[in-house]
Amino acid sequence: NRPLLVFERANLFLLSGDGSLTLSGLSVSGAEAPDSTGNSFIATNFRVGGGNHVVRLIDMDFRDFAVNKSFSIITANKGAFFDSIEITNSTFKDVSGPVVRADSEIDDFGVYNVEFLSIANSEFQNIAAPVASIYRGGTDESTFGPNVSVTGSKFNNVGKAGVPLMLLHGVQNFTARRNTAEATQPISVIITTGLPAIDTTGNSVRDSSNAAFVTTTDLRGRQ
Repeated sequence: NRPLLVFERANLFLLSGDGSLTLSGLSVSGAEAPDSTGNSFIATNFRVGGGNHVVRLIDMDFRDFAVNKSFSIITANKGAFFDSIEITNSTFKDVSGPVVRADSEIDDFGVYNVEFLSIANSEFQNIAAPVASIYRGGTDESTFGPNVSVTGSKFNNVGKAGVPLMLLHGVQNFTARRNTAEATQPISVIITTGLPAIDTTGNSVRDSSNAAFVTTTDLRGRQ
């Protein structure tokens, strides 16, 4: 049996400066965390969280993150920047908030919270919010991110009342290959600037009422 990690705080890990974190081979339960606003297993320090963080979750099992309506696994608070977030061979079940919340830079100045997000060979079940919520606003074309890759993963019962599987606002590169989705809304890609590279091949949707795995909305020219 793998070790079980249980915590009784709103955040177990707070990243500051250039702090990074790799976790592997653990089960994690959020059942004992308080019902607090801003709950997140990993978060950034509001005051000194602006470094180039790297987080890797490998062969992890997350369950019972539903003590309140918005319990996340990784949160980038305003002013924080992740060079990369990598999720590999991991499972997430019963999570009320976004697994990855990187949507705090809403001033539309072209600033964003994560450069590279990679999800590979992982499973998500009963996620009430988008698995990833990423926001990059504005029309500045001088940056090359965010970049998102989702491969070989399974999604079951993600999102409620029209909430998308993922909400990717302003991403510049997006790849989704060999994924399966059931009882789940499509990934929503919102194009705001530049010429984003989007590759969605080999994905399957098992809910016949919702045949698309990805939908795109082009806001260029409307801003």
